[in-house]
Amino acid sequence: MEKLICEKCGNEMENLSEGPYIIVKCPRCGWNWTAYDSEKSTDDSISCSVTFEGGQYTKERALVLAQMIPGNAVLSKRLLEEGGTVIIDSFREKEPELKELGIKFVATPK
Repeated sequence: MEKLICEKCGNEMENLSEGPYIIVKCPRCGWNWTAYDSEKSTDDSISCSVTFEGGQYTKERALVLAQMIPGNAVLSKRLLEEGGTVIIDSFREKEPELKELGIKFVATPK
């Protein structure tokens, strides 16, 4: 990771990153930030809040999404038509299937 400078006091930040979490903290003033890098995640059991972009409905996409949201074909169709957010358990193992279909989404671990 490149050298980062604290926005508050100008001191060099410490890299405290661990696993998929990018964590930096200023040892002088304590200012910090954290981010999640899904590319480094090894825990496929993480539940995620997944926000879908609207205007993506096709029958094939809805069927795949409905399998990820058990018993909810109507919600799957609406998410792909109108957009919206839903919690999906064990999302990381299911994510490649959505990407393969070209479905646009943003996932945030819970």
